[in-house]
Amino acid sequence: MPTTNKHQGEFARQQEGQPSLETGRTGFQGAPESITGSAKEMGAGAGEYADQAKQKVGELASQAAHGVGRAAEHVQEWATTATDKTGQALKTGAEDLARLIRRHPGPALLIGLGLGFLIGRALRS
Repeated sequence: MPTTNKHQGEFARQQEGQPSLETGRTGFQGAPESITGSAKEMGAGAGEYADQAKQKVGELASQAAHGVGRAAEHVQEWATTATDKTGQALKTGAEDLARLIRRHPGPALLIGLGLGFLIGRALRS
């Protein structure tokens, strides 16, 4: 007659509803393929996101290059306008000076001699 205590009987009753070790082994036999499939799906999804990110970066770089090109055009236009206006101002100033010298030749000659003397003194020291 086998000897059992009351705890062994309870353990046996609890194990009746539980899956056996063999059931656990067969349940895990398809796990590597399932994990591999999931990893491949995740890799494909990551590749798709990387492609989308690459495309977005390309678009942003193109927009930045276009903006820099427009800025360069504006700077060139500004420089051309400034040069033109400066040239016109110098031309106008030279014409005004020539007219003033024609109207008042004596004082213009004295001013020229004085400026020449001052420049000569400054260069000698």
